[in-house]
Amino acid sequence: MATKKANSIKAVLVLFGAVVLAGLSSSAHAQGVPPGTYTQTCNSAFMLDAFTLQANCQQFNGGFETSALDLRTCAGGSDISNNNGFLQCAGFSGVPSGSYLQSCEFVSFSGNNLSANCLSLAGALPFTSLNTGTCASGSDIANNNGQLQCNTG
Repeated sequence: MATKKANSIKAVLVLFGAVVLAGLSSSAHAQGVPPGTYTQTCNSAFMLDAFTLQANCQQFNGGFETSALDLRTCAGGSDISNNNGFLQCAGFSGVPSGSYLQSCEFVSFSGNNLSANCLSLAGALPFTSLNTGTCASGSDIANNNGQLQCNTG
């Protein structure tokens, strides 16, 4: 009888220990990722290295895309968001957020003028610019075949 009770106590202690270790492991993992709105539509987030956040993020079509983001490109205090399956910084290096950041480079912003070289369907990177003052509030700034444009809805 005493052996049966001792075995029951050991089993409970082993189970309790496993639960505690699992909780510590998950909590330590969660503490390593930065906060942001991406956590609402991305899962399995972790730090790939000291500067790179990786997560599986939901696309508009319901599928998921694995995305990585170098956090050194984010302005201090900017939100990390999911843009159709891709992690991005809102306020990326002081420029407006938008889906264009996934396919444009050499981005600059001065006053209301946003400039960049954006990938076209032909594979070229033409220079393009946009007066962001003409964009409706909340609209996405997108790359449309190498040209910056405001998209609403």
